[in-house]
Amino acid sequence: MKKALIVFQKNLLLGKVKTRLAETISDEAALDCYSQMIASTHEQLVKVDADIHLYFSEFIEPTAPQNWQVQVQKGDDLGEKMYNAFLDLKFLGYDQVVIIGTDCLELTTKIINNSFASLNSCDYVLGPANDGGYYLLGLTELNDVLFLNKEWSNSQVFQTTYEAIQQQNKTVFILEKLSDIDTFEDLRGYQEKTGNNLFNNRGN
Repeated sequence: MKKALIVFQKNLLLGKVKTRLAETISDEAALDCYSQMIASTHEQLVKVDADIHLYFSEFIEPTAPQNWQVQVQKGDDLGEKMYNAFLDLKFLGYDQVVIIGTDCLELTTKIINNSFASLNSCDYVLGPANDGGYYLLGLTELNDVLFLNKEWSNSQVFQTTYEAIQQQNKTVFILEKLSDIDTFEDLRGYQEKTGNNLFNNRGN
């Protein structure tokens, strides 16, 4: 069983990452926060039982572990970019492919490994986010209906994706609901929930 984990990661460019968070804490602080989110995500991937394929948003940075495969995202919107990444990995012969971002500090090694385990008995796995999107999507077969000609960055992404899977008469395993960090309210909620004050006293 060949397993691959796709990691979508934005390049660390001032003013280009966590822009909604930056509205409250400044571009510099948002960049610092995102850098730490990346580091936290990478730490959780050390013991993931799958090949790691890191997809940068714009250009390849020399920051990935040597055993990771590194590429650049291709496509006009998030859906096209995800579809093309999945297409790459299915072309390489992977049976199970899971995709995550680098925005969810609650995502753990255990959850990721459990997502692969769920694909032994289900066609898809979805990790719902509290904002209505999803923080993880995994599959054993690729269908463009989940990715192309869809609206993104809204509160219905998880629901419409779930319904699209059901309409294909496929099975889906739903993971626990977690929170991405996109706004200052998300950041504050994460700190209150976990007691992790890593980002306190940064920025303005």
